[in-house]
Amino acid sequence: MKRILLLVATFVLFSGFTLQWDAPTTYTDNTVIPASKTIYYDAWVDNARFLTRGTATSFAIPAPGSGVTHLYEVAAVVDNVSSARAGYTWTSPLEQPLNPVNLRVAP
Repeated sequence: MKRILLLVATFVLFSGFTLQWDAPTTYTDNTVIPASKTIYYDAWVDNARFLTRGTATSFAIPAPGSGVTHLYEVAAVVDNVSSARAGYTWTSPLEQPLNPVNLRVAP
């Protein structure tokens, strides 16, 4: 039972982080990307791809760990042409567990 509670607590502590970005509105020559074009996104964490051709401008981050630094990168793709990767380095909050409770010596 205690193990299940620990797993649930860990899930709650390390879920809820979302990588978010703003969609590009122009090409590199400053012409507007037509609304009829679908913008896809590819994303990487520490140079490992974790999203391919998604359309949302946010993504729930897989459990980042406690006090761990990661490099997140996202590239936009329009008509199979990819942008350069935009990068963001983030360190997850350092989470410290509560002290154990109900210490006792049993016969």
